[in-house]
Amino acid sequence: MDELKLNTWLENFQAGIEKLQIEYDAFFLKEKLQDFYNLKADRENQHLILEMVNRDNLPKEIESQILKIYETSKPKD
Repeated sequence: MDELKLNTWLENFQAGIEKLQIEYDAFFLKEKLQDFYNLKADRENQHLILEMVNRDNLPKEIESQILKIYETSKPKD
């Protein structure tokens, strides 16, 4: 995957998270949605790394949506 595809993956992921924000807000949690994950760009290997954090306070529906967004936002080779 080249740098352009990595950037596209990141942009697609962020767009998906923005759409998920509305659903997340309906849970009225004090934490921000971004408090539940870390997304890092490994530019050397041209890969995004998603780490879920603080999962105990995250509704399972939202967690599964984040994971789905991560998988589906990756550009095809």
